[in-house]
Parts: sequence; structure tokens; C-alpha cells
Amino acid sequence: KRPFDRRFRNCGGWFDQAAEYWKQAIALTP
Repeated sequence: KRPFDRRFRNCGGWFDQAAEYWKQAIALTP
């Protein structure tokens, strides 16, 4: 597998937090 896939998988937790943050931000946007 490509090294990028491994790095992307390791960053999964960060992306999950970012997704939740953006969901809340978009919900609060008029």
C-alpha cells in the first residue's frame, strides 16, 4: 500500500473532529 494511505488512516481521528466542528459551524450559519 502507498505511504499516503497509512498517513491518511492515522489522521482519521483528526478528520472526525474537524467534520464535527464543521457540522456545528454550518448549522450555526444563517
